[in-house]
Amino acid sequence: MYVIEILGKQFDIDIDENECYNCKNDLNSYGYPRGWINKRRLLISRWIIIEKLNIDNLESYIHVRHICDNRLCINPDHLEIGNILDNVRDMDERGRRALGERVGTSKLKNEDIPKIRHLYFDLNIHKRDIANGFGVCEKTIDNIIIGKYWKSF
Repeated sequence: MYVIEILGKQFDIDIDENECYNCKNDLNSYGYPRGWINKRRLLISRWIIIEKLNIDNLESYIHVRHICDNRLCINPDHLEIGNILDNVRDMDERGRRALGERVGTSKLKNEDIPKIRHLYFDLNIHKRDIANGFGVCEKTIDNIIIGKYWKSF
């Protein structure tokens, strides 16, 4: 454990092999470190970017992106600004977006998708009957069939 000073504030951190400054004090529900800075509770990464760029505030639509993909990291060299599209692009490029059965609310498993397509295209089973059999709504089956959902399966 180290105590470092970043832009005039002290933080307790661990430094890992990627030179990430892992800060574990007061994590929010998404696992990002936060703190009281100038009587405001902020994500520490946002505060670091504000200070690094010498600006007063970051608009809410501006995201702080961790180029190291480590939400605990507060190393100023690992932080950059972007928007939600940049963030989504990062997730896709780095394989971090939950797809298929990895989506927490999914009722279907990856192996169900070929079965659903077989039932519909090869056996001509009605979408409503397929939906009932898998415990999902007919619109979900429709979106699987037209390729809107579960494209990669």
